[in-house]
Amino acid sequence: MANNPLLDEDFGIGDVPAPPPVHYVEQALLGSLLLDPRLLADTGPLKPDHFGDHAHAALFAAMRAVPAPDPEQHTKDPVWLNTVLERARPEAPGLTVSYLHTLVQVSRWTKHAGAYALMIRADHTRRTLKAQAEQLARTSTDITLPNGHRDPRTGRRLDPLCG
Repeated sequence: MANNPLLDEDFGIGDVPAPPPVHYVEQALLGSLLLDPRLLADTGPLKPDHFGDHAHAALFAAMRAVPAPDPEQHTKDPVWLNTVLERARPEAPGLTVSYLHTLVQVSRWTKHAGAYALMIRADHTRRTLKAQAEQLARTSTDITLPNGHRDPRTGRRLDPLCG
């Protein structure tokens, strides 16, 4: 790609943009769930596709798919953690045991798992609205249409935005 700034010779490590704030919220939630899988009940209607990071989505889907372990056994044996990691790796091969450790380390307040889930859902809604609005703007200003006619899809695209 000729316009890719990552390929520019003057592009340095300091030029890499920081992840969005919700990335850290996702990490905190996943770390909380790794520490205490019973907190999955506090995540409500959160779905894997609500996550902005693909690896995080794969890990959350695996957590939902693998039955929660006995709390006493979970504190002594990492069987559930290994099973979750094995389940998530086909979708996100870059996931490692050390990354799971990182997720646990960044999780400071496991009792806030429900709030983290709400933040992730809110960010998903924001991203969805932004994408829909951008598509609507492109559709409504399409100059390739004959005689300046508006694309009939424009009105249909407004429906999901207006609820």
